[in-house]
Amino acid sequence: MTQDSIRAAPKKSVVSFAKKPQVRLLRLLMGISAKLAPRATARYAVNLFLTPGRQRPSAWEGEHFRGAKTSTITVMDRQVKVYEWMGGKRTVVLCHGWGGRGSQMAMLVRPLRDAGFSVVAFDAPGHGQSEGTRTDMVEYSAALASIIQARQDVYACVGHSFGAGNILYGRQVHGYALSKVVLLACFHHGEWVIDQFGEIFGVPLPVVQMMKDEHAKDRNYSMRWADFDIVAMAKEAATPILVVHDKDDKEIPFDHAQRFMQSGAAHLSLLTPQGLGHRRILRDADVIAKVCEFLKL
Repeated sequence: MTQDSIRAAPKKSVVSFAKKPQVRLLRLLMGISAKLAPRATARYAVNLFLTPGRQRPSAWEGEHFRGAKTSTITVMDRQVKVYEWMGGKRTVVLCHGWGGRGSQMAMLVRPLRDAGFSVVAFDAPGHGQSEGTRTDMVEYSAALASIIQARQDVYACVGHSFGAGNILYGRQVHGYALSKVVLLACFHHGEWVIDQFGEIFGVPLPVVQMMKDEHAKDRNYSMRWADFDIVAMAKEAATPILVVHDKDDKEIPFDHAQRFMQSGAAHLSLLTPQGLGHRRILRDADVIAKVCEFLKL
């Protein structure tokens, strides 16, 4: 997939924070600094890009997370918080999105247990109660792989947004086996994420490329941005995959879901709610019921 095709295909999204005054100011400053000091701007921008930040959990998250058995694992020298609810013999792992935490997936826990599954969630590195301030798909997928490979009973993963993409990326890199996958509001290509960041913050394309180079250098050039083709990974998985994407999602537009279905893979199916946007899809009773039904089949 070429750079032009990654940029051009999905429609532009209007993410919730893009209109905030501080973002508009930073966009102005980035545009100026990119002209005066492009390399320094790229280093600053990639640091910002890799920093998810932490937000206070909503009250309902704690309510639904009661009763979890908590533990920690070490992933790439970071302590990662893990939550577990015992249930059936098969386990479903929940993967939250960028800037989120395991408890954002909380409303899936009881229905999944009622459907006969044990459930595991976690706070990715740099998120929630886990260590770190910066992270990326390399580190996130390593955390997920550590959880799956430490168990013998992981049947499926359900991921939202950034977490969804990491399920398939982690499977490709670490080779774990899954019987089913649910992708909630997933992006079609990891490179789109950094390109979208550049668009929101007014970073010129040549400087965005410098950002990619800086990040690859941070990883000792062990990863390539062109390798983050999530649609190709889904097509190659030969595992039943449910793609759930709201038609009104403004952060990751519905075009991304269409990319998955246009791959022609017979093991992909599509659920298209409307009016939920990017995050309420995690709390919708109908969506949750259909996810559980897909996993039980």
